[in-house]
Amino acid sequence: YMNLCEEITLDFSGVRHANSSFVNAFVSGLVEQHGRIALEKVIFKGANPVLRVLIEGAIELGLQKIEGRIDA
Repeated sequence: YMNLCEEITLDFSGVRHANSSFVNAFVSGLVEQHGRIALEKVIFKGANPVLRVLIEGAIELGLQKIEGRIDA
């Protein structure tokens, strides 16, 4: 869908908890697979402050992987 859609919304409304392993695999995987275009197209909606921190960390992890700063 990344190449087919202008915008992709991931709605975390109502999600109270998620572990870092899930968020890292999901979000950093998107960034690692699709590069910076994922950051331009994916909208993270309704994330509570704890989830927001996990999402931001996963984005950073994905960026580090594609930039070669850490092993994939």
